[in-house]
Amino acid sequence: MSEQKQIVVRQIPVIEHDLVTVGRSVTERIDALNLEAQVVTEDTIQTLKKLKAELVKEATEWENQRKTVKKIVNDPYTEFEETYKNEVISKYKAADDTLKTKINEFELKIKEEKRTNLQLYFVEICSVEKIDWLTFERLGIDVNLSTSEKKYKE
Repeated sequence: MSEQKQIVVRQIPVIEHDLVTVGRSVTERIDALNLEAQVVTEDTIQTLKKLKAELVKEATEWENQRKTVKKIVNDPYTEFEETYKNEVISKYKAADDTLKTKINEFELKIKEEKRTNLQLYFVEICSVEKIDWLTFERLGIDVNLSTSEKKYKE
């Protein structure tokens, strides 16, 4: 990166809460209910269902607050990420794909030329040695860029 502007986080979110105190309060309240010792009978079932609904309602209220905070914190990042993808990384990706295609096409051309030269050499050797039963394909030569033509011929 030359003299381009860097990505900077100007302000880290500050989330005000007293969750440790709230957590202690929830623990005390639930412990005081002595849920493990509660016995469900025809006489207590309605009270316990009401208690369960009350606890679910409180938990839902807390969960909704958490989700609201998460959305507030994540929205700027989500917007940043979308802009980043559209304006920056997608352009690098497109350039990379273009170069990859051009490089692959060029390397394929070199491999094809090398293969053609090897086939001509093979035909010449077979002709000189009077070998008519062997084909180039049966040799199973995998032509690659790293092996020189000279090495293949040897």
